[in-house]
Amino acid sequence: MTRPALFSGQTDVSVPMPGLAEIPDGYADIRTRPAKSDRMEGLTGLRALAALWVVGFHYSFGAFAYLYPAGSLRVIRLGYLGVDLFFTLSGFVIWHVHAADFHQPTVPAFRRFIGLRLARLYPVYLFTMLLFVVIVVLGPALGDPSFNPRNYEPGQFLVDLFMLQSWGLTDHLNWNYPAWSVSAEMFCYILFPFLAFGLRKLNNGLVMSAAVALPLALAACYSTIFGHTMNVTLGGPVLLRAAAEFTEGCLLRRIVDVVPVRRIRWTVPILLMIVATEAMFVLQSRLADFMPVLVFPFVILAASSRANPIGRLASSKPFVLVGAASYSLYLMQAPVEKGARFLLAYVAHGTALECAAAVCGYIAILGVSTALVHRYVENPSRRSLRQLVAA
Repeated sequence: MTRPALFSGQTDVSVPMPGLAEIPDGYADIRTRPAKSDRMEGLTGLRALAALWVVGFHYSFGAFAYLYPAGSLRVIRLGYLGVDLFFTLSGFVIWHVHAADFHQPTVPAFRRFIGLRLARLYPVYLFTMLLFVVIVVLGPALGDPSFNPRNYEPGQFLVDLFMLQSWGLTDHLNWNYPAWSVSAEMFCYILFPFLAFGLRKLNNGLVMSAAVALPLALAACYSTIFGHTMNVTLGGPVLLRAAAEFTEGCLLRRIVDVVPVRRIRWTVPILLMIVATEAMFVLQSRLADFMPVLVFPFVILAASSRANPIGRLASSKPFVLVGAASYSLYLMQAPVEKGARFLLAYVAHGTALECAAAVCGYIAILGVSTALVHRYVENPSRRSLRQLVAA
């Protein structure tokens, strides 16, 4: 199984990717702030869950492969679906914050929107790309033979630098491999002004119908174009995957305006859907890997309100704190995995105690580096660039 990579985000939100803890700083206009009742911290907490899910998946095939966690835990093996959760979350939040900007898709509105999105995404993206350059240069110099030159080609660096790696310009992931989803997210942002203009023209009945039909159409793509896996990361299939889920998120946010979905107690229906998903795995259904994607819209609706246990859990302080730094976490996972390779020998061949210490070391390095990047790169650059765009 290939290792995919994360939202923005991931998609992205200003409380990194989607979590409107103060309407995501990354999305909201500097001049606008939501009322306290309109803050949906649960979406930020949900973003934390998605990011950790993807990191667990990547590390289970990388740094922690010797522990075989992916083979023993199905939930880790499906961690690539965290990206699908990101894409849907992103559409939900982007619609919440920016749909009103595109009653008409004007050039100034489009330019401002893309400027705000780049201000949110690009500083950390560029920082991690440059960090990878340092790691790749120093690795061989320090005698580490693990760097495959094919994964660090100078020409592909330029493709990645312009966030085009998921657009069909390469046949394999390069450099900071999880960043492919940021590339796909930018594709969705370019589509959004036209999507917002079109979806606003639909009446409520058509919006509800589209929200139901879109996941079914994606399931058809999963069974045909995607080859029975959602783990597609390059070219047309991934752009289709991202755009469909992003659009579904937009539709969900429109539905919230016309249907009192936040009053629904989602916990029991979601648990029943999870049980149905598990049953499909037991029965070895070919749709089993896709089933969680059908659950995500309901999880997002549940997390957007504190009126149910899922929303209250996702809004808890630990989830919100991790969610706020989830974009930095997502993009730092690969540099840390490569940069801390000196710990691999202990994971693979050390005693049980040494192995446990090495795993804890990896987690600590990732946590500390994420916190530092979030505080000293992501937050200040976002504020400065957004002020520049709004000027």
